[in-house]
Amino acid sequence: HPPTSLQAIQSYSLFGESTHLPDVMHCETIAERSVLHDWELAPHRHARLHQVMLIQSGGGWANLDEQSVALMPGCVVNVPPGHVHAFRFEQGTQGWVVTLADELLDEILTHVGDVRQSLSTCCVLPGVPLVTSLMEQIWQEFQASAPARALVLRGLSATLLGWVARSVTSSQDDSPAGTESRLVQRLRSLIDQHY
Repeated sequence: HPPTSLQAIQSYSLFGESTHLPDVMHCETIAERSVLHDWELAPHRHARLHQVMLIQSGGGWANLDEQSVALMPGCVVNVPPGHVHAFRFEQGTQGWVVTLADELLDEILTHVGDVRQSLSTCCVLPGVPLVTSLMEQIWQEFQASAPARALVLRGLSATLLGWVARSVTSSQDDSPAGTESRLVQRLRSLIDQHY
């Protein structure tokens, strides 16, 4: 696709209301919104919404901050607020999108260390079975109206964010920069021990 001017990028709330989510969070299938747009979502951003997507089957391409990344079954896409993203899915792609408003993120990320920095990375991550299980649980709970629904959704969302943050950190540690960082840490440790 030709590059899109940043001024032309639309900023969306999912529902167009002044409150960004009418529920504690939002969960929908990938097909739910994509099928309305011929499986292609144009570049856009969400000022106050954090999204986590799981590709269960099918695939396609994600354009994250002007970098094109293949989407494979099992992968997880982390899109923090403010990042420009676009998707082109294979027809019939299955999976879920979890959307969390910044108010909920602030509640979840209080007193949990420096997780926010990891979660601020817009990226595609390899999936793990636990994330698939979490997304299925979130989807089922979101569709139901069981007692303590909001509490369960908050807890599942916090666990999902924890696993995403852990995956981001792990993928950064496996990168050449992460390897170099570990090497520098070992060098400093050796210098301290043998000074």
